[in-house]
Amino acid sequence: MTKLICSDFDRTIYFRDDEELTHKNFLAIQRWRHNGNIFAVATNRSFASVKRQLPEFKNYFDYLILDSGSTIFNAEGEIFWSTTFSETTLEELFKITRELPEQPVITFFNATAEDFSFEPLEKMTKMRFWFKDYNNGLASLDIVKTINEKTFLTKFDSLTDNKSVLGGYIAFLDIIPETAGKEVAADKLAEILGIEKGQVFTIGDGENDISMIRKFNGFAIKDSSAAKFDLQFNKVESLEKLIDEKIGG
Repeated sequence: MTKLICSDFDRTIYFRDDEELTHKNFLAIQRWRHNGNIFAVATNRSFASVKRQLPEFKNYFDYLILDSGSTIFNAEGEIFWSTTFSETTLEELFKITRELPEQPVITFFNATAEDFSFEPLEKMTKMRFWFKDYNNGLASLDIVKTINEKTFLTKFDSLTDNKSVLGGYIAFLDIIPETAGKEVAADKLAEILGIEKGQVFTIGDGENDISMIRKFNGFAIKDSSAAKFDLQFNKVESLEKLIDEKIGG
C-alpha cells in the first residue's frame, strides 16, 4: 500500500549548519520513493525560494506544499491545488495594520510570482509583515490573530541570519488564508491521490507544523519547538530515522 510523507523543509530536511544530516535525509527520501511511496515537502517557502535553494527538487519531491499550505505544486512545477485570501479578510488585515505597535513593511506572495512583491498581487497566498523589533512582532501576533488565526511569528537569531533584501528586520509575521494550512494541504493531497489517512505521515519542527503533526501519523523533531509545544507528540531524531526506523520504506 502506497504511503505518503509530508515533511517540513528547513531544520527537518535541510540544515544549513549540518551538511551530513542534510545529505542523509535526501538519500532517505530517495529510498522512500524508490520503494513506491510518495514524498511531499511542506514548507513556508514559496516556489521561487525552493527553486533557488534546491534547483533539482524534482529528484526528491513528488509534490511541494508551499506557503505553509496555501498551494500544492507537482514535481513539474505545475499548480496542483491552491487557496487564496477572501476580499473581506484582506480588507480587515490592511485596516488592522494601523493598530500595530510598529508599522510593518508588508510583502506579498502568490503561487505564480517569481519572488515576493511590495505591492498587492492577484490571488495572494501569503502576506508577510516585517518588524525591526521582535517584541513589536510578538504583540502584533495577538492582534492579527483576531482577524486570522493562521498567523505565525518567525524571529531571526541575529540580523546576520536575515539574508533577505530587508536587512535590519529581526522578525516577521506570515499570514496565510484561513482556508490554508499544511494540515489542510496534506489532507487535500491525500484525498486527490486516494491515500488513506492511516498511510499519511507528517514530520516537522516548528509552530506551523503542529496542526499537520496532530492530524496525521505525526512526528516532531526531537528538542524542536514543535516537540516542546506538545509533550505527547511522537519524537524522532531526524527524517532519516523516521523513514528507516519508524515507518519503513
